[in-house]
Amino acid sequence: MSATARLPAPLSADVVKGDMFAALRPSPCPSLLLALGAWLAACGGTTQAPATAERPVLADGEVADAPNGIAFPAKYKNWPVLAVSQQADKQSVTIVVGNLEAVRAARKGQTNPWPDGSVLGHLVFEQSDMSTVPQAIEAGRFLRAEFMFKDVEAYASNNSGWGWARWDGPELTPYGSDGFESECLDCHQKVSGSDWLFAKPFTLP
Repeated sequence: MSATARLPAPLSADVVKGDMFAALRPSPCPSLLLALGAWLAACGGTTQAPATAERPVLADGEVADAPNGIAFPAKYKNWPVLAVSQQADKQSVTIVVGNLEAVRAARKGQTNPWPDGSVLGHLVFEQSDMSTVPQAIEAGRFLRAEFMFKDVEAYASNNSGWGWARWDGPELTPYGSDGFESECLDCHQKVSGSDWLFAKPFTLP
């Protein structure tokens, strides 16, 4: 072997494991990824924002804002369930869902008060007898979606620290007129000591 001959480079771990082309693949370039994301957005594509950046937004322009200007939380269908309640006199079942901030607070038991940024959705359904188990009830026809938005500074004027909004029926028609929040406050006043929330979040083992 001549003095100028070079020894072959040692095999990488990827090659040893069977991926013999891994060493040839270029690593992702951050600037290229950002440019690609901008190009997709300009072409009508979508990029998924981090969960921590989740904020109430319009649902593709299909749902009108509440009379007080609060926008419908488009991603509510992906929020975890935090509580369930049944109101016998109203013959209704309510499923409480929450955004990321609310879920974190609920899991830590930090819900009195709820932290700023928490959004709680009360999805109200008509109570229905379960066809397979007559003794049981289940959620039937969808009635309305009620949301509470926690921001102590933004909603200091109503003395609750929450913003209130409601959309009715499958069409999600904004409820009420300007000043309708007083109805929400009057109803929830009796549970102001638990940060204005009726249903308690699940306690998981």
